[in-house]
Amino acid sequence: MKIMLIHPTNYRVYDKVKKGRSKTPPMGIAYLAAVLRNSGFDVELFDAEALNLSIDEIVEHVKQKNPDIIGITCTTPLIYGAVEICNRIKESNQRIVTILGGPHISAMPRQTMELSEKIDYIVLKEAEYSLLELIKALDEKTSVDDIKGIGYRKNNEIIVNSPRDLIENLDELPFPARDLLPQEKYIFVLPATERFIGRYGENFAVIISSRGCPYQCIFCDSCATFGKKVRLRTPKNVVDEIEDVVKEYNIRIFYIDDDTFTISKQRAIDICKEIISRKLDIAFLTTSRVNTIDDELSFWLKKAGCFMVNMGVEAGDERILQVIKKSITKEQVRRAVESVHKYGMYTYLSFMIGNPEETEETIQKTIDFAKELNPFHSQFSIAIPFPGTELWEIAKQNNLIETEDFSKYMWYYSVVFVPKGLTKEKLLELQKKAYEELGHAEEKKIDVIDGSPLQ
Repeated sequence: MKIMLIHPTNYRVYDKVKKGRSKTPPMGIAYLAAVLRNSGFDVELFDAEALNLSIDEIVEHVKQKNPDIIGITCTTPLIYGAVEICNRIKESNQRIVTILGGPHISAMPRQTMELSEKIDYIVLKEAEYSLLELIKALDEKTSVDDIKGIGYRKNNEIIVNSPRDLIENLDELPFPARDLLPQEKYIFVLPATERFIGRYGENFAVIISSRGCPYQCIFCDSCATFGKKVRLRTPKNVVDEIEDVVKEYNIRIFYIDDDTFTISKQRAIDICKEIISRKLDIAFLTTSRVNTIDDELSFWLKKAGCFMVNMGVEAGDERILQVIKKSITKEQVRRAVESVHKYGMYTYLSFMIGNPEETEETIQKTIDFAKELNPFHSQFSIAIPFPGTELWEIAKQNNLIETEDFSKYMWYYSVVFVPKGLTKEKLLELQKKAYEELGHAEEKKIDVIDGSPLQ
């Protein structure tokens, strides 16, 4: 049985910001491929985004390879493209089984299957074991009725089975199947690498060291897939993977892309110490919350090779921070940024405008706060009510959603939710103003307090 897992192209959605963006390896389907391959299945990973392929080219590739099963992962703005692929594949070869998975499907399972009868199955949330059981059942031609975490059609009715428990021990999962991906396409282009570590345009790898987030932010859809319970890989297991990537691919730039890598301070320090003890010559950037980082942790991050910390600030108004349930204060933000800079690392800060109860004045406070913090790089997104989030429920209840065309649910110059008292035009104007006033990272001269680059 031949299985093809597809990461569809997103050029239709992000064409405005395509130039200069790093291509990021799709780790979700790389994990799925590793689990399936370990069980003896013939798996191909097809990253159409990395290869800059159109939907026409994706369909042609599937026709040529003629797999028995295709699995497509997609976020909310990519759902229509994924459905189009299913439709066109079925039109050319009814025999091929189509499966969809990803964050949007987990948030809207039944609605997804209603989009097209050409979608045979869906897998929900953490899909490693649900997909494996589904593939085995299809291979053996047995019933799928008792497989948790999937949806399917039976007697012209859509059935969504009960969810599967989250994976408690993440160390039991095999490392992602990077050898099935076009690793040479994943080039890190953020100017910080050149300015800070003297290297630019190199291959990089993504590490996922934990799953789940315990916080209640109303805009985040991570919990739709990974839940609120945090599960942590052990430091040894994480660094084993890093070392494996260094040896197998000679890659030395990493992105540790957890919801919050620093959610456990001691574990983060232990990972740093493990990197140091193995004398791994790497550089990495990672994620944190402003309330989970301090001088001790910053010291160890820098010592292990961290050159940038990505933190979500979201708003510069204390009341708006409370409205979106961010559970941080502006003073915590200041202390976290100061700590990161103090130990010679850069900050990548994310902000949101157009949150519930926002006004033009509160948005200006966010812009002013960002200027005060002076990060190396800043991102200003317009709030998007993704399905599966509390913000989605708030927006629906108050009739504040401009459109349910999910292809428009993207962070860059697109408005689908407008708080009372504001307009779509004003939000776009303020987003443009924010970027103009903060400048571009490559044009900024950022002086960290320590100032010493990594060697």
